[in-house]
Amino acid sequence: MNQLSNNSAIRLPALDDDGVFKLLVIAGGGRQASELHWRRAKVDFVIVFDNHVEISRMEREFPARDNIRFFPLAVGETADTLARHGSEDMKALIRSRASMNAVFGLGQIPGVGFLAAEQLKPSTAFKDLLGMIRHEAGIRTKGRPVLIVIRLVGSTAGGTAAGIVEMIAQALGEALQMNGVSVETEIDLIDATTFLGLGSRCGLNSASTIAELSAWCCSKGGNPLDGVTRSLSLMALPPFRHDGQARSELVRLDEQAITCSEMQALLAMIRPNHSLDSPLGTIVHRQVDFFKTLDPEVEVANEVAHYYLPQITAAIASATVCRALLKGIFTDTTSTAIGRDSIPSLMDDLAILSDVELQEAVERPSERLTCLATAETATDEVYHLDRVDEEFLIPPTTLDEATARLSMLRTIERFVTDEISVVSNELSGLAHQYGETAAKFSEALQRVRRPRLWHLKSAARRWDDLLNVAEALRADRDAMRPLEAILEALQRGQKAVTRVLQAHEEHLENIRRAISSFRPRGYALPTNRSAEIRDVNDAFSELSLLPTVERDRQTWILASQVVYVTLDGLSRVLNINEPRIDLIAERIISGPPQHIGPYLGASRHAEGGRLVYCLPPMMPVPRMELKRVLQERMPTATIVFADFAAAGINVLRYRFFRPSTVRELFPGMLERDLQDAIRDELKPLFFPHGDERLMQLGLLPSGPQLDGAGNQKVDGESVEAELQT
Repeated sequence: MNQLSNNSAIRLPALDDDGVFKLLVIAGGGRQASELHWRRAKVDFVIVFDNHVEISRMEREFPARDNIRFFPLAVGETADTLARHGSEDMKALIRSRASMNAVFGLGQIPGVGFLAAEQLKPSTAFKDLLGMIRHEAGIRTKGRPVLIVIRLVGSTAGGTAAGIVEMIAQALGEALQMNGVSVETEIDLIDATTFLGLGSRCGLNSASTIAELSAWCCSKGGNPLDGVTRSLSLMALPPFRHDGQARSELVRLDEQAITCSEMQALLAMIRPNHSLDSPLGTIVHRQVDFFKTLDPEVEVANEVAHYYLPQITAAIASATVCRALLKGIFTDTTSTAIGRDSIPSLMDDLAILSDVELQEAVERPSERLTCLATAETATDEVYHLDRVDEEFLIPPTTLDEATARLSMLRTIERFVTDEISVVSNELSGLAHQYGETAAKFSEALQRVRRPRLWHLKSAARRWDDLLNVAEALRADRDAMRPLEAILEALQRGQKAVTRVLQAHEEHLENIRRAISSFRPRGYALPTNRSAEIRDVNDAFSELSLLPTVERDRQTWILASQVVYVTLDGLSRVLNINEPRIDLIAERIISGPPQHIGPYLGASRHAEGGRLVYCLPPMMPVPRMELKRVLQERMPTATIVFADFAAAGINVLRYRFFRPSTVRELFPGMLERDLQDAIRDELKPLFFPHGDERLMQLGLLPSGPQLDGAGNQKVDGESVEAELQT
């Protein structure tokens, strides 16, 4: 066996990053607090399964991304319609109960989730999803898959994750199997301890789900050469009753720690050492303690905002007009002949045309003009002003790019405005001349129409005057049209540029305003920074989301820009006044944590287990020194560091326990909850596979018997006795 030394450095598995496809499946509401983890975790694809109402909410709250799919369960179904997919016992039991609409949830019982999964399994939508994921695995590994990791998270306390994760894991594992590629399915669930007091069935759900999934994980399936491994990880959190925010905070912190590269490398290396120890070798309990978390909004986001705000403000102010950016504004006019009558032919119709009709006919154009305005930059880029919104359609990815774009738009707007002024002045002169000619045309026309009033000139002279002034009027109007086409093109371009410019200005101002809202008020920032923060250009794509999301997500976006935690920041986490490595190490060892996590089933667990500390990301030098000091003082502990601090800046202490017997699967309250679930009248909905899984674990005999108390016997003894031995 490749035994890993506790003091050895943690390294990633020797695999090309391109060869590993990581799929995260979130089932139900127990772990949806980890949604925010997607933004930083190295996950290739995310699928979320939940009831229709919750899925609709998440689709509204989360911007569309090509690596996330939201999948509603049991749309348009009731418990009675779902029952057709279950056993006769399940059908009879559901028919004996009141009706239940599955659009709002799955009845907080695993059996209904199981039925929803069975309804989903043969559907075209689910088959399409499996096919799409199979293609994504190939695409995201660049056609060179080596390892596929399917991680499914949720809670054992409700009906969704408890009922569907097995089917989902099984289906995905089968779909992603291929020659030469290993598939790992990892089910990671929170037990019912944190939900104590929130539902009478939470404990029964948890115990029955652990039994069902443990049996499934211990089974290798029908094919002994099955290339899919199965593992089950269980964790308890402190009871928070209705304080979902506090629960979500710890869920996010655990998710951040347990999925970091060093922790995953450690677990990947020790898992094979335990898998062959017993049939339960792929099942693990983890207990976790949480030290004080720096408040993500007050202590982390505020500091990040304080760092970014002056940079954003200065960048907006620096985006001024710069004439050196442009060579100029250019117009290109094309014409299409449309034909018109000659002046003499128009005069032949003088008797039937009114004055207005005649002038319109004289001024009618002989061609249709189309003009396009462009801006040419100093670097020979050309922007079509009519389509400038398309030219700047792709959002800027850095602050420098946003500033440069803003400056360019402001410069183009100024150039266009200046060009409009020049053309307008020139056109104004031509318009004045045209006005004088139009007045002469009207006068000459009246002399021809009313000759008695103009007896001093002969009829021939009056007619010649009209023809000449009509030609002049046509010429003046023709001279104006190219300039009018140019002016119209410039004005259209101006409107388009102004519209795009205002949108960019508003976007940057909204970002600045959102960041400003986190600027410390009534809270003094520490003299020394708690963290090293990402360059504003690297963070800009995520900062751009700030105006469109709610406060908690704004907080997360800002807090996630922490790259490294300083010794000062770690000292604040540990309530130490002086940022000394020896003091920090001592406090990590001696504690106490702010939240001491319970053991599985709210039990008093035996001492032991593998001890692992997860610290926030740190700069290489203090990181190495702190790790050295900690391992000198705790040679049996393993020290890992998180990849990021988006969920909060904290220190987590883990103990990993592996059950060696069936009895150890059900410590504390789980023991009694399992007994109650087996005896409960809703048993078919707690154990959708019937007695099969219970018998597989040795919790029921092949031929069920009852003792005097109504308990089923196992080899002559009751289940209760089996668990207590």
